[in-house]
Amino acid sequence: MRKIFTLLIILFTTISFSQTAKYNNLLKNNESFKEYISKNGDIIKVGDSLIIGKAMDPNGFRFISQGGGRMHQTHGGKQITISKIKSYGNEKSGFTIWIEFKGFGWIPVNVDYENALDAGEIINPKGKLTKEQAISKLKESKSLLDLEVITQEEYDKIKEELKKYIKQ
Repeated sequence: MRKIFTLLIILFTTISFSQTAKYNNLLKNNESFKEYISKNGDIIKVGDSLIIGKAMDPNGFRFISQGGGRMHQTHGGKQITISKIKSYGNEKSGFTIWIEFKGFGWIPVNVDYENALDAGEIINPKGKLTKEQAISKLKESKSLLDLEVITQEEYDKIKEELKKYIKQ
């Protein structure tokens, strides 16, 4: 009987922590997940690497916090590893996904994933480009063309590839 009880506990724990969260399909507050399917269809998992983008304003990041305050803008460009994926919110206001990673010091960092991704504060290097990221890349490519670093053919190829993200 004791072996069956232990087996059931292990099975329940494995099932409850191996869930996949999906954008707009979150039902509980403070629920942990191993992976998350974002609104653009990208999948992030605990252990994946992301890159901190640029802060929205001089006071720091709007959607990335450490110790209850905005994370400082000097952390932009750093690579981080996801340690937790959790849902927060309630039925009335809705639920959002927050990721956590080891902070700069003792305090972990929390990221409002969808908002940070949309704002360019977090970058998923394996994910699809956002419209803003595609426009930025196209502008950079145009500058390279103007500087004669790339050819017209190379620019046209890049432009064609980025159009699908910009026209979303």
